[in-house]
Parts: sequence; C-alpha cells; structure tokens
Amino acid sequence: MRHFEKEHRHDNLSRERVRATGPVIVTLATAWGPKFGGINSFNAEIVKSLGILPTRNYELICIVPGPTTQKLQEDLQLRFHIQLVSLEGEEGTFAKGSASEILKRLDVTSAPHRFIWIGHDDKSGPLSLELKSLVTGSHAILINHMAHSAYQSVKKGSSLSAAEKRQRQLDLFSKADLCLTVGPMLRSHLQDLFACVPKSPPVEMLVPGLADPTEYGVEIRDSAPENFVAFMAGR
Repeated sequence: MRHFEKEHRHDNLSRERVRATGPVIVTLATAWGPKFGGINSFNAEIVKSLGILPTRNYELICIVPGPTTQKLQEDLQLRFHIQLVSLEGEEGTFAKGSASEILKRLDVTSAPHRFIWIGHDDKSGPLSLELKSLVTGSHAILINHMAHSAYQSVKKGSSLSAAEKRQRQLDLFSKADLCLTVGPMLRSHLQDLFACVPKSPPVEMLVPGLADPTEYGVEIRDSAPENFVAFMAGR
C-alpha cells in the first residue's frame, strides 16, 4: 500500500508539471519549518511566500530528507501551492545518493531546462550543485546564511577553522548561477569573498519579513501587556 501511495504521488507530480508553463523551483531543506534551526525556518517562510505570489507562473516543490505527514503535505498544497516531497530517510541531513532519489521522484527528463535547484549555504548547497551537474540545462541558486569569517574563529577558538569554512563557501558559491544573501551584512561578506575571483556569479540581497505568528499558534493581543518584556537573540 505504501508503494502504491508513493507511485500515486509521483504521478501527481508529473501531471502537475504538464499543467505548469514556467520554471520548476525546487528548494532543498533538511526539514520543514523551524526544526534544526533558522535556515529551515527561513526556507519555509520564503517558499510559502513564493506559493501565494499572485503573479506566480512556476511550480513549487520543497524536498526534505525525513518523513512528513500526509496532512501537512495536503495543507501546504491547498494553502500555498507547495508540493512537499519526502525522501523517507533520516531527518536533519541528506544522505549519500539523495540526488539520484530526487531525480527518480521528479522525472526531469521532459523539461530539464525548467528546473531551478535552491540550496541553503553549506547545508543543502552541495546537493543543489550536484543536481545541476546531473540535469543538463538546469540552474542552481545558493542562499548565503552564514559569514564564517565573522565569528567562526571566536566560536571554535581556531582561525584555521574559519579559513577552511570560508574556502568551503567560496568553492560552493562560485559554482552557483545566482547567489542570494539574507540581509546587507551577508551581502557585503559574500561580495568580499568574491573580491579576488575573476568571474563570479551575481549576488542579490533578500530582505526577510516577519512570519505570521498565528502560523505557530501565537495570537496577537488587542492591548499591550502591563509588564513589557523584550527578547533578542542572534550571532
């Protein structure tokens, strides 16, 4: 029965692609929603925003390695026009061979040039680049979430760790067709990273907004609290 359900979902993906005329945007996240940190939370919000854009002319798919519920998949499809695809593996990381599994699920042979793979920094960026290399004519977009050179040496107590991670990012982002950064600081850091690269991909900045608190079961008060408490967090 489970095999039948998988095949049925694959058929639905193929039929949806026939109806779509624009690009097929595929985002790669280690989980759906805020699980495992802010990168996945950011992914969920940007994908939902793309899903409700009135002028959209693209198919929207988010791939995660771990299992999801049918209720969540149906809800995202109904409310945000997102096809959530699970590889039925372990949560938190894409296993070796994930690229081959993804290509089996999506049937890219009919229109390979329409696929855009979106990866998040060094978490799913390598997988998006691998998919680009396997699908001729497709494109890879990498989103920059971290400036390792700004804090890694303090965090790890080793400048060597910062240098290695910086070089890793340079190797990844220089292979993308387009680089996106979250905010102005990361944009300047990535531009500095490309400063000595003869030919680098374009860099554009994303300005994230505030998430809808009701999505997470938080209701907005009608009046201000008697005792105001502020919480700030970040790197």
